[in-house]
Amino acid sequence: MEVYYVNFAAQATDLDFTKVQVTKAGTFKRANVSHKRLLLSLAFLFVVLSAQLMLRVVITEKGYEIEKLRMVALSNDAELRELGFTYAFQGRPAEILTSARAKLGMEMASPKQIRKMSY
Repeated sequence: MEVYYVNFAAQATDLDFTKVQVTKAGTFKRANVSHKRLLLSLAFLFVVLSAQLMLRVVITEKGYEIEKLRMVALSNDAELRELGFTYAFQGRPAEILTSARAKLGMEMASPKQIRKMSY
């Protein structure tokens, strides 16, 4: 006993639905869009969406990295300003005198201790 399938699928340009295509079992004609084409389309869509997702993740990671580097730069700038202030403060004559007395134990020189030498 032979089995037959009836295909009522019409062509995209053929709007006459009265045409019936009868084929033997196992040789049933597929619809216009093949499974390979559908799978390739889905695979292509998956690859494109995966690439887009990966690109967004990379951009987000770079944004976090840039923000981290900006915070380091701001921290370094604040430290540089503090060191500049400290340098300017310690370079004043009054501060040099105070540091010499406190840290080095130096005293003001008396006129007897100062000698002028001529060559």
